[in-house]
Amino acid sequence: MFESTLFIDPQAALPACFCPVCGGECYGPGCICIRCERRGL
Repeated sequence: MFESTLFIDPQAALPACFCPVCGGECYGPGCICIRCERRGL
């Protein structure tokens, strides 16, 4: 049997914001930057 897992593909989602530190795209939940891994605005 296969268990269902929740997988969020950040490449398929629209960015929630842009990081004020490095300018990278931030995605939810938590609005984490994919470049520097810091919390965005």
